[in-house]
Amino acid sequence: MSKAERIQHDKENAEANIELMATWPHKKLSERLELVNMQSILAEQKRDDGALDLLEVWRVQLIEARIYKYENNIADAANEIEEAIADIEIVLAQAEERNEIIEEVYAPKKRILPSTKNEEAQLPLF
Repeated sequence: MSKAERIQHDKENAEANIELMATWPHKKLSERLELVNMQSILAEQKRDDGALDLLEVWRVQLIEARIYKYENNIADAANEIEEAIADIEIVLAQAEERNEIIEEVYAPKKRILPSTKNEEAQLPLF
């Protein structure tokens, strides 16, 4: 799909795109907006007008999605909470693994003394 076709397609589907993006978490919307801004800088350096136009369409839709989300109190998708819980569980599991390794490495090592066959014979010496 050429850039002109993509721009046309995204403009035609702007309402659906905005409603979908409004369900994204605020963090994801911010990250995407920052990414579009960085891509715009690169496109400007390369003097790629088609890419700049497409990125501008995306930038406007991301901003409109953030406004739409705020004005309509749209909650983040339910999976955001599940993702956060999963991330916490991963961090806890990694911490437990690190603690086990540290305990293995730094645990006091038991010394095993060589056994003598005639231990009883040596007792009277003391």
